[in-house]
Amino acid sequence: VAAFTTIAAQVIGVVFTWKHIDKNIRIEGIWNMLKGPVIGCIGIVIVSLIVDLFLEGTFVVFLVTVFFSVIVYVAALVGFRNELVVRMLESMRK
Repeated sequence: VAAFTTIAAQVIGVVFTWKHIDKNIRIEGIWNMLKGPVIGCIGIVIVSLIVDLFLEGTFVVFLVTVFFSVIVYVAALVGFRNELVVRMLESMRK
């Protein structure tokens, strides 16, 4: 249900702002922009399945899944050189 409402909200937002969108903006290299998040989401699904196999207890499964999912997602973004994440990590090192 939550995923459906998120999609519905995004579609409604696009419909209401469509006439104000700059038609000259071109999105190029969409796969390059999305491959980190897509691979990261796949990684989150895999982490969730693995944690479910080895642990019991809703709260423990939740905590462990969130912890490892964050690591996997950030690793995917860094691995695919997501510019925002790389800059943030470099600024944290300073």
